[in-house]
Amino acid sequence: MATLGYVQQEIVRCIKKFRFEELESSVMPIFPEISWNNVRCKLVKQHKNFTSVNAALLLKLFINELNLGIANLRNRLNALRLIDVSWHSSKRIWYGYTLMGPSSARYYISRQIENNMQDYFSAQNMNINVKVYTHNNITYVSLMEEKSGRKKKRNIFYLALFVGQKYFFSTLKHIPSDILNAIVTSLNSRTYKVKRFDLSGRNLESLSELYWRSKEKALDSKSVTKILEFKETSPERKLSGINFTQQKQRRAYAKECFGDDPPILEVLAVQGPSSPLYHEEMAEKLPDQTLHVKWKYHSKNIARCLSQVIERRILLTPVPEYISNLIIAGKNEFTLK
Repeated sequence: MATLGYVQQEIVRCIKKFRFEELESSVMPIFPEISWNNVRCKLVKQHKNFTSVNAALLLKLFINELNLGIANLRNRLNALRLIDVSWHSSKRIWYGYTLMGPSSARYYISRQIENNMQDYFSAQNMNINVKVYTHNNITYVSLMEEKSGRKKKRNIFYLALFVGQKYFFSTLKHIPSDILNAIVTSLNSRTYKVKRFDLSGRNLESLSELYWRSKEKALDSKSVTKILEFKETSPERKLSGINFTQQKQRRAYAKECFGDDPPILEVLAVQGPSSPLYHEEMAEKLPDQTLHVKWKYHSKNIARCLSQVIERRILLTPVPEYISNLIIAGKNEFTLK
C-alpha cells in the first residue's frame, strides 16, 4: 500500500517532467485550490529561478497545506500521469489497432468515453479505473487495473483515440480481450472485432498519417502493385572529371520512394521466410531444424535514414518492395514469403 509521502513524491517527480512554461496549462488544473500566480510570486520572493524543479518542490509545500487524503492525492496522481503521457507521447511506443465492422465509429466526447468504459468494467466486476484527457485533438485514456492479494499490484497502460475514426493506438502490444470489449463498447457498439495491425512507433500523428495513406492506396488500384525501378543514366561529365556515382539519380529515386516530408517511423522490422539448413554436415545433425531470419532498421527517422543509405549506395537499387512502398503500406512490420 502506497504511503502519503510516496504519493507526494511521485507527484513531484511527474511535475518535473514538464517545462516551466507548460505547468500552468498542464499541471495546475489538477490542483485548482492552488493559484499559479501565488506560485510565481513565491518563487520571486525566494529568489528562485523559474524552473519546473523549483516549482515542483514549492507545489509540494502547497499540497501539504491542503491536507488532502491519500485517496484524493492518488486520484490526482493518476490524472497527472495521463497528462504527462499525452504531452510527451513520443517517449512511449504505440501499437496500432483497428475496429473491424460494418459501421463507422461514433463520435463521443471525452466524458462519454470515460463513463462508457467505467460502466462496462463495473458491470463486469473488473477493478479498473478509467481516466480520459484530450490533447492536440487526440483523446488519451489511462486504464489502471488494481489486483487484490497479499501484495496489491497496479497494471496501467494507455490508449490514444482519434475520435470518430476506426483505429486507435495502445502502449500495450497485446490487449486482453475483456478490455478490448470495453473499448469496442465505448466507441462503437456495432463493431464486432478489434484487430492489431503491424504498425508501431512513437509519433502518433505520423502513425495516423501512415494508416490513412494505406487506406488511400487500397482505393487506388495503380499503387497496389507499385514497384519502383531504378533507371541508370550515363556518367555525369564535369570540368573536374567524370562522375560515375549517379548520386543525383539515387537521391531522386529515394525521394520517389518516401516523398519530400515523410511520416516519422523509428523501426522497420522484416521477418524472412523459414528455410532449411543448407550446410550438409549441420543438416544431417539437425534434420528437423529450420533457419529463421529477422532483421531490423533502427533510426530516429527511418525514411530519412533509408534515403541516405540509398543515396550512398549502401543499400543497392532497386530496393525491396517493403522499402519502396513503406509510406503507403500502413505498417512497419513485414513478413516475407
